[in-house]
Formats: sequence, structure tokens, C-alpha cells
Amino acid sequence: MTKRATDGISYEELQQRRRKHMLQLQKTARSKKIGVHRAALDAVSTVMEEETALSDHISSLPPRFSPKAYFASQLMHPEWMTDVPPDLGVDWYVLPRPEGKRCLLVSSGGRTVSRLRSGSVLHNLQSSLPEGGGGPSSSCGREAAACMLDCIYHESDRTYYAQDLLMWRGHAFTECTAEFRLFWLHSKMAENGESVPSADVMQKAISSHNAISDEAPRASDMDEDIEGVSTSAPPPPFFTLTDPEGVTYRLQALPVSIADVRGLTHAYSGGRLSFVRDGVYFLHRDSHYFCGHKSCPLALLWKDASCSTYLVDTDAGGNQLPDQHVTLEYRMDGTVATDDDPPVVLGKLPASFLLQMAKHLRPGRLLKFSIGEGGFTFHEGHPCGADLKYIGPGNQRRGRADQLSKVLFQYRVRTNPVTFNMLMLSAASPVVALEGENMTGDSDR
Repeated sequence: MTKRATDGISYEELQQRRRKHMLQLQKTARSKKIGVHRAALDAVSTVMEEETALSDHISSLPPRFSPKAYFASQLMHPEWMTDVPPDLGVDWYVLPRPEGKRCLLVSSGGRTVSRLRSGSVLHNLQSSLPEGGGGPSSSCGREAAACMLDCIYHESDRTYYAQDLLMWRGHAFTECTAEFRLFWLHSKMAENGESVPSADVMQKAISSHNAISDEAPRASDMDEDIEGVSTSAPPPPFFTLTDPEGVTYRLQALPVSIADVRGLTHAYSGGRLSFVRDGVYFLHRDSHYFCGHKSCPLALLWKDASCSTYLVDTDAGGNQLPDQHVTLEYRMDGTVATDDDPPVVLGKLPASFLLQMAKHLRPGRLLKFSIGEGGFTFHEGHPCGADLKYIGPGNQRRGRADQLSKVLFQYRVRTNPVTFNMLMLSAASPVVALEGENMTGDSDR
């Protein structure tokens, strides 16, 4: 993937700078989400009201309010790993990734609802989560006890595997570091399960919670605790969920480790896991939880044929495609681009094609292409074009084009994959900062 322009900037160097910029941005910029804490609780409450309220009350809801659209905008969107971060074994966590449906699990007002990435309801449940309807209600009141977790639903064992935490008992955690979010998630799971954390661990959690607005506990204080919780003897702590028909489900946290050689090995192939793996998930320990459509370079997905059933993209029948297919969005100026912010233009349609297809093309329409032997073109580390072969109209119901990292990851899988050995090499190597700079943005680490 390394392609250099005349100034010597490679794609890998550009990616490192993107990650560093994101870390600096979240440290210096104030949040643009005004009232996100209030909005989350109001949205959950409105969902419950819509399902039980009278029609005259429904008509009084704010115009254009859509619980489905709101919840669809809450999940963080990781990128696919197209280069290996040099600080992988020091500043990143790794989690095994279950095969299943990504969803948001929300408990409030005596109800628990899971919603897919589109915002559509997957299950209506009762649970032993705070205010989830399956246990004693919080004395803090309905709104103050709302919970919101980032999960993957694994259908074969009817289990929701939590990989991150957005809210717990009404407290928003999206602007806390991943280090703190994961620690808090596992601590709360352990409280309800069979393994109750020791007094010193809980004291550390309480002290950290009181300082949420400041800096979360550092890695040196928490690595042992997180790994101790995640690798506890089976059965792991869990919450119980039940649907209206009495079918039971489980919620439990995914095991998490520092992405060093030992942690990578465990996430990749170790442990007695009850789910089918679909790759691994990397999360930078200092990353906040970035809700919304924009992808986050501090959260990365990776897989190979040994830890994933479907490595290369397949058709609707599950058959591997002979050529890489991509879905891009048509734009007013005749270009086609990815679903990134900002969009990355990968080509411009010929004038003759635009004339021929004028009746069928409009801005926002999705078009399907294959990637030819020419691959991708880079300028100063930025992908700026691709050898596109038009196939036909894309599936308009999907609503969005492919994101660049997915396109490049699939291209690498077919040509020059990021291998597990490359991950292990990075995990075992000393951190080499870009141009002598600290990639974490911290001066005290």
C-alpha cells in the first residue's frame, strides 16, 4: 500500500498523522454536542411513549423527530485497518469480534430495546440492566438510570456482546477515554455477575468516576484490572434479558487486552469463546466515543481467513466475487465518491456515459463498479483515483456508498494483505514516533 509522492509522504505516514490529529482534537476542542446527555434521555423516553401513548399525544411530538434516525446516529463507526499503527502494542486494546449484528442496547423506563445500525428495532426486552424492567428500579428515577451499550448480537447463542459503553445510569461516557469506558463496563458487569471486583478495584473505579471531567486513569494503573476482569474463569458475569414470549438472552462484555503479543494471540485464536469470530477490533486507549456518521481512525477492524468466515466480499448468495466490487455515490459534477467526511473522489464518469445515462443519474444515486488491474492512485499519501469499471446501479436501499477504509482493506486482502504476522511484529516492536513526535499527543507518557 505504500505509495509516495515527490515530497516523500506515504499513505502509512498520512494515517499516523490522522490518528495523532484526532487525539489532539479531542483534547483541545470543546464538544460540539450541546445537550447530548439530555437528548439521549429524551430520545429513549420518547421511544417508549410512542409505543404506548394515545394518538392525540403522538401528534403533539416535535415535528421531524425520528427515534430511528436518532439511534442510527449514535454508534461509532470504526475504520478498517489498512496500515498497522506503530504503537499497537502500547496504546491500543484488542477485542475478539463476534460474528453477528452490530446494535445499540438501551435500557430506560422499565424497558430494554436493541436497535440495529439503521436505527430499526431488533428486540423489545426486559433486562436486569438499570431500569431495564427485569429488576428493582433505581432510586434515582427513570431518566437518571438510562443505559446505552455498543453491542454485537450473536444469534446462535442469543447473546449480546458489549464492546463499548455510551451511558450508564444516566451518565454519558462518550467523552471519556476508551481506557475508562472499558474499565467501567467490566466493573459493572462484574458487580452483577458471579465475580465481584475486589475492594481496591472498586475504589479505583469510584475515584475515577469522580474525576470523569478530568483525565481518566492511566494505563499503568488499569491494565492489570481490565485484563483481570476480562480473563476471569467462566461463566463470565452477565445480565439476563427476556422478550415478551419468555425467550431469554444474555448480555456480557467482550474480553479485552492490551494489543501486545499476548493480547493479540488471545483475541485472534485463544480462549474458550462461545461465539464465532469475525476478526478482531482495535481501540486506542485514549480515544473518546465518536457518535455519528463520520468514521473514527482510533477504532479499527481487522480480519483474515483464519478468524473470519467471510474475508473477501461476497454476493447475495455468499459466493466470493472474482473481482472487487465497490459502491460509490454519484455527484453533481459527474464524479463518484466514497461515503466519507469529506467524500473521497475515486473517479469521474466520461461525458459520453453521462449523456447516455442522463435520465437515470441524479446526485446521491449509488453506482456499482469493479476495481481493475490499475488499482488506486495516490497523491501526497491521499487516495485520489481508482481504475473503475462500471457494472450498473447499486442497491439504493442501502442508503450509503462504501467508506474508503473498507474499499482499501478489501483491495489489500486481494493484493497485499495486512497479515497477523505484521500485527505481531508491530506489537513486539518499540514505538517509533512520526518525525520525532509523540503519537499519543501526551507529554508525560
